[in-house]
Amino acid sequence: MTFQTRNSPRVPGVIVYTIYLGWALYQYLVLFRDNFLSGIFGIVYLILVCILIAFAIYRAFDKPAPLTLADDSLQISPITLTANQVKVIYISGYFKPVIGIKPVGKQLVPIPLSFRFIREQEDEGIKELERWAERNKVKLSRTKFMRWL
Repeated sequence: MTFQTRNSPRVPGVIVYTIYLGWALYQYLVLFRDNFLSGIFGIVYLILVCILIAFAIYRAFDKPAPLTLADDSLQISPITLTANQVKVIYISGYFKPVIGIKPVGKQLVPIPLSFRFIREQEDEGIKELERWAERNKVKLSRTKFMRWL
């Protein structure tokens, strides 16, 4: 069974990265202007934060992949996971829930495995995902989760 998905929201991440950017600019322009070595670290920090913002914006406009549930595996193009490769499935939120699939051996949910169902398939998609998890004995948790970026 295949469900259309949307990328999970990135606006909060962009806001946080923008705050980091403001702090980095403040540090560079006010605090570290007299120390050469600290200035170099400030420039590197500024560049890294700008890369994070660009990546978050790119991810927000990236085309989402469909979720395909098979008997003992799931696929979010190009990633295919069997049931024994999935450690836990997270469902965060009640209105517009965000789904996170955490593979075995990972500390955070990878970016491609964090998504929302489109509005028309939201209820059906979550019910089918819950049935898939129960059928394959995969832990399902209704809580917030950490994801990379």
